[in-house]
Amino acid sequence: MLLLLLLASFASAATFAPVIDASRAKRNSASGMAAILERVSAPLVGRPYQLGPLGEGDKLPLYRLDAFDCTTFVETVMANAYCYPAGEPSCLEAKMAQIRYRGSRISFRDRNHVPELDWLPNNVRRGFLRDLSATLFPGEWKEAMPKIDRELWLASQGEKPDPAGELKAVPLHFLPSSFFFAKKELAASQQAELEGKLAASAAEAEKVADKEEAARIKFRGELAFLRATFVPVPGRLEQIPAGTILNLVRAPEKDPAKARLTPLISHQGLILPGKDGLRIRHAAPNGGHVSDQPLADYLLRYVRSGHYRGISLYQILPLRE
Repeated sequence: MLLLLLLASFASAATFAPVIDASRAKRNSASGMAAILERVSAPLVGRPYQLGPLGEGDKLPLYRLDAFDCTTFVETVMANAYCYPAGEPSCLEAKMAQIRYRGSRISFRDRNHVPELDWLPNNVRRGFLRDLSATLFPGEWKEAMPKIDRELWLASQGEKPDPAGELKAVPLHFLPSSFFFAKKELAASQQAELEGKLAASAAEAEKVADKEEAARIKFRGELAFLRATFVPVPGRLEQIPAGTILNLVRAPEKDPAKARLTPLISHQGLILPGKDGLRIRHAAPNGGHVSDQPLADYLLRYVRSGHYRGISLYQILPLRE
């Protein structure tokens, strides 16, 4: 039986503490690693979203369990999984440093800030991640070239530019959200009825003063419309391995100046197994906390979006003993 060692108090959020303490699950296989990721992340569901909750151990802690943004949630879960089962503080500290920083120095400059430029490539290099574009759905992937200038971005955060710190961009591989869905063949009257309901939902949301409630009403209406007009292509979503990081890839900025300061990846989450299929577990600002959502529903949101191009997928590799 799992013994969940949740923090009794968050008065000292920087304290390293294990999420769980258990001893039987195997962590040297893909399925075993996915099970561990599920176990260590489950107690975190419901914890609040906070942008930029971690730092270098000075003004902000290196590790905490009381608040997350999308990337720090993934980092924290990975560190706990790699330190499974006991989650000793020294192991957690070491793994968080390896995941969050490009070298041995813990500093703002050396932190992996840009998913497509440093966070993903550096974690692939360390043996934590594998880019699935080489093996999953061959021939279906698209490429997006990052335009962000890491040194310029660091300068915008108050860091002195260092030409030696420039990173060479490589193409980011992604699958369009539409790859996973097919449009239903509907009669004109059915389509018109669905579009009318969608418009009514949007109009209802406009009348609600509470912005969060208005967003929920609009989202429910859009999801109902998309569920009625698109169907998952059989066998595609199911091929994504549980224990994979989903990276949401935005459309590139048209303004070159903005593009040099804007990452292509705008959100990250964990794809995990569920009773009714794969789901995404993530810390999202629109929900305000760590939550679960069916993966199919999450991807449906972006099928018709002009702001997002699709998803990039990196599998979290099992620990080799």
